[in-house]
Parts: sequence; C-alpha cells; structure tokens
Amino acid sequence: QVATGTIDQLYFVGYNNFGPIPNIISASIHSSNASTTLAKAGDTITLTFSADEAVQTPTVTIAGHPASVATTTGNTFEASTTFTSADANGPVAFSVGVTSTLGDDSFVVSTTSDGTAVYADFTPPTITADSRVTNEPTPLIGGGASDTDSGLASVSAVVNGVAYTASTTGSAWSVLLPNLPEGLYAITATATDNAGNSASSSATLLVDRTAPVVTITSGPANGSLTNQTSATFAFTSDAPTTCALDGGSYVSCSGSFATTSLSAGTHL
Repeated sequence: QVATGTIDQLYFVGYNNFGPIPNIISASIHSSNASTTLAKAGDTITLTFSADEAVQTPTVTIAGHPASVATTTGNTFEASTTFTSADANGPVAFSVGVTSTLGDDSFVVSTTSDGTAVYADFTPPTITADSRVTNEPTPLIGGGASDTDSGLASVSAVVNGVAYTASTTGSAWSVLLPNLPEGLYAITATATDNAGNSASSSATLLVDRTAPVVTITSGPANGSLTNQTSATFAFTSDAPTTCALDGGSYVSCSGSFATTSLSAGTHL
C-alpha cells in the first residue's frame, strides 16, 4: 500500500538545498586621514564588515582597487587599500562579495550599515600672494586662496623665516605684520585644505619709508620769468620718477622733463 496526501504550503526564505545564504550584517568605512571622512594621496582606506555565518575569503574592491582582506575575529573582516595621486576625487565607492563555505551562494553589499563614508580629495588648494611696496609702519600682505573639494582649512605666511597665521574672508587672505624695518622681505604663503593637501605661492614685500632725493640741475629757476613757450628741466634722482605739469597726468621721466606750448601765466 502507498500513502498519498498534499502539502498545503512550502516556504523558501534565504535558504537553498544546503543552507542559508550568507549576509553582510554590518559594514563601516574610514580613512587614516586626520579627518576619517576624507582621504588624500597616501591615506589608507579601511572597510570593516561582518557576515552572519562562516564564509570564504571575501572579495572586496575600494575605489575600483582590489583590496587586501584580513580576518579580525570570527566572521569579521578588514579590507584596505592605499590611495595614490592617480585616483579620482569624489565619494569612495566599495563592493564586498561573500560566498558560503560550500561555494554555491553569494551576497554583495556596497553601502555601510552605520552611515559612514569617505570623500577622496587629491587636488591642492589654489593660492596667490601679492607683491607690494609700502611705507606703512605695520604692513598688510595678502592674496587669494580657495578650495572647491574638501574646503579650505587654513592659510599661513612665512615672511623672512617668521610664520604668521592668515585671516581669510571669502577667497581672500591677509596678514597684518608687526612693525618691520626698511628692507626687502620674502613671502611664502601656504594654503591647506581639510584633507591635508597644500599649495604655496611666493611674493616680495619692500618696506621703504625714506623719501627719494630729487635735485633739479638745470632749467628755469623757481619763480623766474620767461618769454619762452617751452622749458626743459634736467634732474637727478635716486628712485624712479614721474613728472607732471599743472596737475596733469603723471608720465614716466628719467633725467629730464620738457614742456611745450606754454600759455601766459604761472605754471607748476
């Protein structure tokens, strides 16, 4: 005799003929950077994840690179890779694939379970330093600085070997220096972004509080009278000079200055 009957319901949830499909139950990513959510060239990205059962060695990629995988405890693993300047800016993507010990079932995950994320920034900030000449008792130096990736963290300036922290407003930086003796000063300004990338720019500062000496050596004397409609003045100067007549526009002049078509009256 043979018994017969029916099976009302049969459920298959995460199982096959051999057992449950392995799952990633936790995943977290961080960088070796001082800011664990940012990465620059040379930083190591580490992904820590756990499976809910014993699995074969997982297959992991981070930012497109095959990552080295090590077991920490039980079914918990760490995968890591080190960035180079050839990598691309942007959010760091990853993929973890685990396969059951029997080799027939697998599960892939590409998001973290705790909301952690890493942004890669391999581009240094942009910075400029302005050269200037001044007679100010406490000179102001400055320039421009910006960063469009991880953002600008700081700007500093070294003036003849002395370091100063700059103030920033928008895309401009500035440093109010202490009273400096007259002379030529070398400036090196450095901008650093939040990922730790940096860039520098150089300039000079000339502090000159001594008025130049100009001596007129020939030409009509001050206050003299003439019936001529032109005049030429010769002079010596220990600095570059500009000349103007009667409040007109200044023009570069070196050693002499000539005027023509003078009208009747007083001229300065």
